[in-house]
Order: sequence, then structure tokens, then C-alpha cells
Amino acid sequence: MANTIGVASKKILPYMNPLLECFHTIITQGAAVAAQNVKGQALMCAGKLASACGKEQFPEQAIDEFTKFALECLKQDTGNKLELRETAITYFSDLSVLIKEDMKPIFDEVMTEIIKTCVKEDEFAQVEKKDLDGGAKKAGGFSLDSDSEDPEELAGIDVDVN
Repeated sequence: MANTIGVASKKILPYMNPLLECFHTIITQGAAVAAQNVKGQALMCAGKLASACGKEQFPEQAIDEFTKFALECLKQDTGNKLELRETAITYFSDLSVLIKEDMKPIFDEVMTEIIKTCVKEDEFAQVEKKDLDGGAKKAGGFSLDSDSEDPEELAGIDVDVN
């Protein structure tokens, strides 16, 4: 839906209120963990809708409510899943296009949480490979000469790409 909104741009205006109601309903429904990804997607769509409609057309009350939810998403510890944080970051990206310098009151808070997300070490697990003696060794550096690499010695990083 976010891509459709982005492509439609100002032509989405006649559909803004029904879409806002839909996104708001999704976000305010129960706190089931399974629904968290759907809530995050609704938040992203709300940000894209705000950006497409423009500051003059988009209700300030909606900005306040969606921003409050986005801040909650950005701050909550969701274990190894970063979907809500990622969708909140996308929302704030669209919001910054919409409100520009009016984002100043929450800018430091948003940036602090984004930086925490970027440096969160426990989200990445180094893949360990066994050496010939059966002991574990850490993944080595990267070589531009990939033809000389032994496939048994290759290592990577396990990243949750959702």
C-alpha cells in the first residue's frame, strides 16, 4: 500500500480519510505479537500518506497519534526482531519530509533511538566455523580474491533481514 500511496502522490487526497481510519484502527487494535508487523506496516503507510498529502491537508492530530506510536515502536525492545523499529524509522523519514524543521522537538529522541538500533550488537551473530582440530574459530577478514577462498573457510553474519 505504501508504494501505491507514493506513486499516487496528491491523487490520493480523496482517499486520505478512509485510509487514515483504516491505519489508525490497525494500530490501535490489540497488542498481539503476531499483529506487530501489520501495525508497523500501517505506520509506514501512514507516513507515506502524510508525505503524499502534504502538511496543509494532513490532519495534525493524526501526525501526533502516529508519531506517538512510532516513538513507542522505536523505543521498545522487540528481542531479535527489528521490524517495528525499522517501520518507525521509515515513518520518521517520511515525517521529516512533511514537517521539516517542525520535527525539532523530537529530533534528538528519534536520532538517539535510531543510533541505538544501528549499533545494537546482539542483533548480529558471528557465524563460527570449526577448524580442523574441532575448535571454534571466529570468522576472518574479507578477501577481494574470492577464487582463492576455500568454501569451507567462508564465514558470514547472520542478520534478520525482515
